[in-house]
Amino acid sequence: MPEVAGKTLHELDLTRRTGCVISRIDQSGSLVIPGGETILECGDHLMVTGRVDELQAFGQLIGSEISTDLLRSRELPTRRIQVRHKAVARHSRADLRILNRYHCVVTRVERGSLWIEPDAGVVLVRNDILEVVGERRDLRALARELGHFERPMSETDISVYAGGIVLGILIGAARVRVFGVELGVGYAAGLLGMGLLLGALQRLGPLRTHVPREARQLVRDLGILLFVGETGLAAGSALWTELDGMPWLLLGIALLLNVATVLIALAIARGVLGLRPVDAWGSLCGALTSAAALHAVRRATDSNEAAISYAASYAVASVLATLAGPILVMLLGT
Repeated sequence: MPEVAGKTLHELDLTRRTGCVISRIDQSGSLVIPGGETILECGDHLMVTGRVDELQAFGQLIGSEISTDLLRSRELPTRRIQVRHKAVARHSRADLRILNRYHCVVTRVERGSLWIEPDAGVVLVRNDILEVVGERRDLRALARELGHFERPMSETDISVYAGGIVLGILIGAARVRVFGVELGVGYAAGLLGMGLLLGALQRLGPLRTHVPREARQLVRDLGILLFVGETGLAAGSALWTELDGMPWLLLGIALLLNVATVLIALAIARGVLGLRPVDAWGSLCGALTSAAALHAVRRATDSNEAAISYAASYAVASVLATLAGPILVMLLGT
């Protein structure tokens, strides 16, 4: 717009007026990190971040939206920096003068699961994640003052992942003897419990517990395949020997009993207890102690909500299944 041409960003005060942040400017082929004294001219191309309504307000003041291919092809490095040093915590962006001292632009601030508008009055706290645009040299200097670079969201911290698996196995292997019977939660419950704990914490000091969706899906599918394959190899050799004489009748009765059990349990969960479908199916999978069934429910619903009800019912079912064996042996022995 001609009304803004020839004026500095400080004079225009666009961030306060619109809520948008200008991360870079293409001025006659030169990529510029914007500062308060940067002067806008007709023909400048701006890359801006903000909500849809804020971007619409920004466009009404500055000009129409254009293709960003030119800016993307010459994009400056963008890094995520975690605030760790106590000396900078509890200070606002205006106090730290990040733009003036380091010539870097903070495009957004992540605090836990929240995104905060990166205006000058935002007070930083420890473990905040700043998404910053600037030259590599400037970004490294800023990271040294604030804390350290955060790993990209696409990377997996294998130490957290492996540590969670080891602790989950140790918890699952633990046994407590009660009245002569050994009780334990089992490996599946131990691993699931550690996964829920790490997912809730999101961070252990400087370590981030986030695991990308693709990595989770690979481990999940691989675990299901190994479980099914190992079960088949262990049971296949003795299957037909044990079913000699009337295998199809026994298989038919087993199928009928399983279907009837599932339908009755679902009817009670939905009609009597009033559970949501995802909670009903998750509880049923836990009662069956079937990780494969839980995997199928999670894929069908595209959600991890079923894992919560699965964990609760699995713990009870695993204890009851452990007690059922010795009790049946004692009853049949008498």
